[in-house]
Amino acid sequence: MWFGRPIKEIFELRRELVWGILPPYNALPKKLEKNCLKALIASKPLEVMCTFEKEPRPISHFRRLPVGGSVGKLLNLQITISNSASDNIVEGIAANGNLNASEGIMSLYGAGVDVPRVSELLSAGLLGKSERRRIMPTKSSIVVVDMNVSNRLLSEVMKYPSTDSYEVYHSSYLDTMYVVLIMPGLWEHEQIKAVNLPGGWRFVSQRETPAEKPVFPGQIGGSYFPARLAVTEHLHKRRAQGKVLLFREVNDRGSIAAGAWQVRESLRHAFERAPERCGSLKDAL
Repeated sequence: MWFGRPIKEIFELRRELVWGILPPYNALPKKLEKNCLKALIASKPLEVMCTFEKEPRPISHFRRLPVGGSVGKLLNLQITISNSASDNIVEGIAANGNLNASEGIMSLYGAGVDVPRVSELLSAGLLGKSERRRIMPTKSSIVVVDMNVSNRLLSEVMKYPSTDSYEVYHSSYLDTMYVVLIMPGLWEHEQIKAVNLPGGWRFVSQRETPAEKPVFPGQIGGSYFPARLAVTEHLHKRRAQGKVLLFREVNDRGSIAAGAWQVRESLRHAFERAPERCGSLKDAL
């Protein structure tokens, strides 16, 4: 996991990535499916040999998109899987072509597999019923996994008693400051995002209640569900519910997008620390 690394180091790691394109472009070739599964669940680096049609070209970088490396059309791909330790639980669920994607996601999460790894499997087309498996963009797989897991956790959270105090949590990472206020009451959730752009501040918000379900992309976009997952994990662990107000302040003056994962991990980090407890909403604000 890259959480905690400075943006320069993340930039350099991403620049080292090489993207290989091999048809069919929306599914894994059958001859590679087994080896790709082994590569994704291996506990140590594997030897991979790629043959490209021509020298991979650098990916054009746009400021609001995550930095990539190089891309090229593959002629051949060989993965050496000898002597590689694997996770039998992950391998068994990924190899089960009778589970739908949601069941596979929750089975992996319930077995202790963290969501970044589940997202990798879904993105590679290795979850879901056999006839419906497709490769999908990483960004989409993150949203699907975080949405499914948070929905399942929330169904339990809404049965728990309300928290009895006002709690404030803080975190800061990659030019972004997070403040979470959890208040007594039944489940409600609102996210407010303030972006410091060169031309001034831009504010967006998105909320949900038991009667008002969230939509994607909504106003917040792809980071809404990663943030929601961190919140529901925290409440589920405590066996409590409450009204949640999440503030996110982004200093976007020339910054590089790192991905929605940083929102989830930053909030998980915030919830690992003791909150500031207040006796009233006024004191919390």
